[in-house]
Amino acid sequence: KKNFGWVWFKRLTVWVLSVGIIAFILKLGFAEQISHHLGNPNSYYFIRALAPALVIVPLLALFRGYLQGLEQYEAIAFSEVIEQLIRVTVMLTLCVLFLPQGGMFAGGISMLGTSLGGIAAFVILLIFHIRNIKIPIYKATPVSSPQGEGKWFVRSSLAICLTRLLIPFSDMADALIIPARLQSA
Repeated sequence: KKNFGWVWFKRLTVWVLSVGIIAFILKLGFAEQISHHLGNPNSYYFIRALAPALVIVPLLALFRGYLQGLEQYEAIAFSEVIEQLIRVTVMLTLCVLFLPQGGMFAGGISMLGTSLGGIAAFVILLIFHIRNIKIPIYKATPVSSPQGEGKWFVRSSLAICLTRLLIPFSDMADALIIPARLQSA
């Protein structure tokens, strides 16, 4: 079963990587045209800085999905925390460092934190997977009755769903708030 998953993971990796590299090249090459088409020529820096994320983020999602199939949840959770930590730290640092060159440039260049966070998370997952590292985060507790199993299942499912929704909601809030504030500045 593990070998079958590995075969599909390799096949999909080639496809995802190919599409990501093509999208990266197109986004870099046509960033100015895309920014004009979107109606905001100042978004040029944002578009270029997010281009590397088109390669690493889909690959990272694929790898996380593969590891989830292998039930390596600890590695996935740890990589998500590190990804967000690096992303936010790099974004804030670059924004502060490049603010003297203008708000749009600083905001755009700070988006490199998205790609760097993804790269760091991917490397962490790779290390966990290659070394087969297990982190004992929790201890399984025996469930006494079918009713208890149902409650445990619902609670666990709800917790997983809610944590998975945090990132899209955060990204949506960023997409709504940041451009408006940068344009008003």
